[in-house]
Amino acid sequence: QSSVLDPIMETALRGSDPTASTGSPAKYQQADSGGHNATISAECLVRRATPEYEGFCRDHENVRESCQGRNRREECSVTFPDNVDITFDINSRNSSNDRRWQNSRCRTLWVSGMSEGFDQSKVDNGVAGFGDGFQTEYVAALHSALAHGLIAGGAADDDDDDDDSALLQPLLFVITPPSVTKLSSYFMYLNETLGVKIIHIHELSFQDLVYRSYPTYRTNGMIGYFTRLDIPKIIRRHELFNDPLICGTGYELGEHDDDTKINDRIVLYTDNDVLFVNPLTRAQLDVLKRPLIADREKILMYGQDYLIDRAKPSNTGVMLIDVMGLEREMPSLLEFGERLGEQGKFPEHDQLLINHYYADPRKWKRENLLLPVQYNWKVYWHIIDPVMLAKDIVMIHFHGPKPGVGVEEIATCDIASLGPSGGNDDNTTTTNSTAPASRFVDIYKKLMTHAICCDGGKTAATVNQRYQSYKKRYSDDMKDQM
Repeated sequence: QSSVLDPIMETALRGSDPTASTGSPAKYQQADSGGHNATISAECLVRRATPEYEGFCRDHENVRESCQGRNRREECSVTFPDNVDITFDINSRNSSNDRRWQNSRCRTLWVSGMSEGFDQSKVDNGVAGFGDGFQTEYVAALHSALAHGLIAGGAADDDDDDDDSALLQPLLFVITPPSVTKLSSYFMYLNETLGVKIIHIHELSFQDLVYRSYPTYRTNGMIGYFTRLDIPKIIRRHELFNDPLICGTGYELGEHDDDTKINDRIVLYTDNDVLFVNPLTRAQLDVLKRPLIADREKILMYGQDYLIDRAKPSNTGVMLIDVMGLEREMPSLLEFGERLGEQGKFPEHDQLLINHYYADPRKWKRENLLLPVQYNWKVYWHIIDPVMLAKDIVMIHFHGPKPGVGVEEIATCDIASLGPSGGNDDNTTTTNSTAPASRFVDIYKKLMTHAICCDGGKTAATVNQRYQSYKKRYSDDMKDQM
């Protein structure tokens, strides 16, 4: 990637003067292991870099009292284990395989899922609303990819499209009740303006298994969370790997000999609530794919949840998926789900199902890989170095707090919004005892407090600025079409 900082990121992180100090009281040192080890000074709060916010988090009484004691290493520091390196060795390929790797102009399928036509009011997610909503979040994700040249834009089905520079081909599975035969104009916008291939489906191959444990999913749309598990079947049914633009062209699903294994049938899956904050290069994507392609047993690569230094993958919001490997594993995964269902323990969404399935360390180490953190960074993680956000972090995932439901409160260090306890893990009361009850569930409050106390909200503030700019592009497009 270029060493020149993104202007918006640079302004947000360093103020108007690019040479100015960030003003952070944190002290950082690089670990000899090649990872990054952040140690913090006695003052945990990292004031935001933009001049208008300088000192806000540090001086605000409620924040100061709520964050007492959070300068402990386990609260605020970030440690990258040796196997999670922020850098890439793009020259580490086996030279004998270079010819097979260099299908340099194909597009990797970027898959997401969404539901429409269900009664979302019946979804009890414990939060007052879904923030901006899945549709707006997904449009922002697409515009962020377009801004960095990762997708081509324009009509997805345009046969005259000769743009071979795009790295990704967005693909959206939209699941609706059988009564919905036509999708809304929103999806036409995705297809015609942003080049998204839309596949409309009415059912998943295994949805009866889910409905037996969660009958309300038939009407509230929560079945949409499970769409990623049907990626192999949908790709096969629609012959998506036969598209000459798509990486994986000509490879039959279900063939597992060595010659086909070295070929690229890897797809990128993301939740709707992600944002590209820096370019993803073809070389980086190749390096991520390499271990999945070279090892026939590897199936998934995904990242961490709250605990950034945990070596076991747990958050499936961003995944690289070996399509043939997942197809091969699905019967066993569904059989495992059947057993859980019989015990009344079937997970409420597929991330939990995957994590339970891979609870045995021997199995997940054999079949899964840990996605480097810069591809699934969270707004509540303590930033190690401002340059990371401006240059190294590729994708932000709004896991937990989202725009419209938590991110703004983090960005403005609004500790009062977390309720009388101020978001303390032990639920002790701060001086803000007259504050109204919080609209955030406990897990949101924990993540938000961590972000405010240990990051000063600067990651959320910077990313939210970018998110709002992409959201505005969508609203401007809608106005132009009226």
